[in-house]
Amino acid sequence: MTIKPKADKQENRSIPPTGDQAKAKSYEAEDQPPDLETLMAWEAEGYCEALDGCVVEPDGVCEHGCPSWLLELGLI
Repeated sequence: MTIKPKADKQENRSIPPTGDQAKAKSYEAEDQPPDLETLMAWEAEGYCEALDGCVVEPDGVCEHGCPSWLLELGLI
């Protein structure tokens, strides 16, 4: 009789994409960057969306490693 060790509980958990993986995934989800009016409104409010949709500071990067749209587009 062979006894198999129990599978690690974390093996079945999905790991969120980080860095380049998240960036690549976000470009698949987004057809185009936000329009200029949206970018200006975000900047005026003091926040911006990152490429993956997380809310970050205008010059920030989210916990998944994606930059804000303002950073990505070179506007700041």
